[in-house]
Amino acid sequence: MEIGPNDALGAPRSLDVITPARNYPVFAGLQLNIKPTITIRPGFPVRVLVTRDLMLGAE
Repeated sequence: MEIGPNDALGAPRSLDVITPARNYPVFAGLQLNIKPTITIRPGFPVRVLVTRDLMLGAE
């Protein structure tokens, strides 16, 4: 049995249910103004890929 684009399971509208569920944690964080936090042990080697400019303040 194949599912075609006109079948209920193959229709694009079936993604309307999946997409909000997948994006809910991001949406909830934006609504609550919670900044993402990553805790790393002292001395643990870390590699970071930056895709935007960082503005670091002087301490």
